[in-house]
Amino acid sequence: MPTRRLACLSLLAFASIGASAQGFPSKPVTLIVPNPPGGVVDTSARLVSEPLGKLLGQAKGSGPAIQDVLAGQVEVFITTPPSVMGHVQAGKLKAYAVTSKARHPMLPNVPTAAEAGMPGFELEAWVGLFAPAGTPPNVVAQISEQVKKALEQPDVKQRAAQLGVEPRYLGPDALAALVTKDTEYWSGVIKARKITAD
Repeated sequence: MPTRRLACLSLLAFASIGASAQGFPSKPVTLIVPNPPGGVVDTSARLVSEPLGKLLGQAKGSGPAIQDVLAGQVEVFITTPPSVMGHVQAGKLKAYAVTSKARHPMLPNVPTAAEAGMPGFELEAWVGLFAPAGTPPNVVAQISEQVKKALEQPDVKQRAAQLGVEPRYLGPDALAALVTKDTEYWSGVIKARKITAD
């Protein structure tokens, strides 16, 4: 299950007190909602999180950043295909390269980063479905098979294509191998660049 980072009203009062300190915030502020999505706390947090982020000078996110590119305030932007697919297809944005190993099926004329002169540069965003450790293998297999069937449905494929998403089914072993590979890669990047958590 994906981790969600959202705003929490109980933390907003604390954050606003700290905001009066000189130089605050000096790093990104993370507000967490300890309640399920769709409830009153979650909805309230979402209501104030965007304006609060603007007031605190936090990162804009892809939506406002895309608007800055469209308005000419930002020259280059790196994001996932779904967030810009409509603008690229409408000719409002020019895609220079995709960071996947192969060209994106919805953007066949856009070269890969390697084809554009950056050999070895490969980065793909992916989404996986995970179950708690200790889930019986037969349950994992059953869920995995149903996910595979869902991804094969024509309406799912069509909607994914419209969004610029390229669904690829990986079984449990293949997904585990991908997680291991990416963890090793990013651990190496973190160590090589001496990146530390603030």
